[in-house]
Amino acid sequence: MSSRRVGQHDRESLPAAPGWCAGRSDDGWFHHMDGWDGGWMWFWGTLMMLSWVVIIAGAMWLLMRSRADSGSSRARDILEERYARGELTTEEYRERLDNLT
Repeated sequence: MSSRRVGQHDRESLPAAPGWCAGRSDDGWFHHMDGWDGGWMWFWGTLMMLSWVVIIAGAMWLLMRSRADSGSSRARDILEERYARGELTTEEYRERLDNLT
């Protein structure tokens, strides 16, 4: 009997590594970052965080803008209703309409 444990292989018994395994080292791990020490990871992490900040800020800006527009159009609607009921003169209506825009 062999003194090797089940699953233990020597280097010669392993099949040739396919192209996607070309970076395999002697210890069986893939050291694709060797020599870099993650040198660019700070850049990509920062870029990802900035991207999320821009996306969230843009969404908030769009929400605030749509709410501001709806408030202005609501004020214009109320002004038109008051003018139609005769509560405002033409001068008052035009003056207040100019103040809204």
